[in-house]
Amino acid sequence: MQQTLSQLLEEHQLIRKVASALEWLSLRFGSSSLVDEDFLASLNGLLDYIISCHHSKEEAILFPRLAALGGDLADLVKRALEDHSAFASLAQRLRDDISEGSLSGASEAARALRIISTGRRQYCSPRPRSCSMRRSRRR
Repeated sequence: MQQTLSQLLEEHQLIRKVASALEWLSLRFGSSSLVDEDFLASLNGLLDYIISCHHSKEEAILFPRLAALGGDLADLVKRALEDHSAFASLAQRLRDDISEGSLSGASEAARALRIISTGRRQYCSPRPRSCSMRRSRRR
């Protein structure tokens, strides 16, 4: 299990780098036609890796063990699963934007990746003004 956790943590570092690349893209280019096709293909491969491999490992190995401990950890797993689902939707929107020649989804995807990879997430009450950023507890 320790080796799996180490690997997941290393993958979180990769995810932060992907977030930085997406942020860089969104700040410097308005159109995907201005970005090298090989770079976009690599980015697409990294998005696939995050969803298909990294999230799958967390969901199959880590999350069941955490959920079994109950309490706050079970709640954390539930939120993480919601984050995974939301990121998969964002990644698909980004792919659609890129295929249409836009990079408009890059900034939002970068923000989501950064939140997922650092354990930060936004919690809001029904009123949007009362949002705050909190760091999820890690064990």
